[in-house]
Amino acid sequence: MNDLLGFRISLEGFDHECEEFKKMCRIIKKFYKIKYIDSSKGEYKATHIYFYGNNNKFYPWELQIWLPEDFQTNYDSHEKHKQEYIKSASIHKDAFKEV
Repeated sequence: MNDLLGFRISLEGFDHECEEFKKMCRIIKKFYKIKYIDSSKGEYKATHIYFYGNNNKFYPWELQIWLPEDFQTNYDSHEKHKQEYIKSASIHKDAFKEV
């Protein structure tokens, strides 16, 4: 499952390229199953952290870290991406309709 549960936080002054943050994630990764990614592309600026359980009994969840000044462009990007997903779902749904 993907995107079953997610949270967004807005942190003033967060640096998506911060080496100390990356080091902290590498240390945490020794004890817990996480994956961290600077997901910034174009106008979208965010760091995503994915948390996984030890087996399939746990649902993965995601934390997105945004800067306050990136909120509107990131939100717009999510809306655009969501619309593309909805269009894709409709195409697949329509494929099963009788002709």
